[in-house]
Amino acid sequence: MTAKDSEIKIVLVDDHKLIVEAYESLLNETPNFKVIGKAYNGKEALQLIKKTKPHVILLDANMPVMSGFETLKIVQKKHPTVKVVVLTMHKAVEHMYHYVANGAHAFLGKECEPEELIKAINAVATEGYYFSSTVSKALIQRTMTRSDFEKTLHKLRLTSREIDILKLICEDVSNDDISERLNISVNTIKFFRKNIYKKTNAKSVIGLIKYALQNGIMVIE
Repeated sequence: MTAKDSEIKIVLVDDHKLIVEAYESLLNETPNFKVIGKAYNGKEALQLIKKTKPHVILLDANMPVMSGFETLKIVQKKHPTVKVVVLTMHKAVEHMYHYVANGAHAFLGKECEPEELIKAINAVATEGYYFSSTVSKALIQRTMTRSDFEKTLHKLRLTSREIDILKLICEDVSNDDISERLNISVNTIKFFRKNIYKKTNAKSVIGLIKYALQNGIMVIE
């Protein structure tokens, strides 16, 4: 789904009605956004998503009846085109990883500024993913040990050099800096980048980060 230049339909899922009303007011005042439904637990959300077919849902991580995580897994299975922005008060690394590795397209603290929430919704609707710098750093804080890394090479079809470059790309290192660190030319780095994107089917750095997490290249302590 490409929501660019068209109306982004949003469903809000949170057990606190005041929070839902605040989000609704903010988002309905935002150009190209339209809140088309509200749910107060996971089960209500699944019924509403099936009925309304939104582009994006804002999902509270902690709810009664059905948790945000349980809801996320079912949405990803039954409605794979729906983008999920998870909102939570908990920002432990393990918590972030748990959601991202299971299909969340964005992960935000509930205290985030309205501008960032709007930015995240636009990003997931048009580009697929949005992770703040804080979340990105947390998700790539440690790479695998060499022995673990070797076990994944055959499955991934990436060479050891491509894995090294992939890790640096995920850490937001520029082509020039990668070239200096690995002592290879910038043109060679560009060639490797092209191959990495092709092999992983990623469309952006965020896509590479998700690929690295799902395939064990990046892990959380």
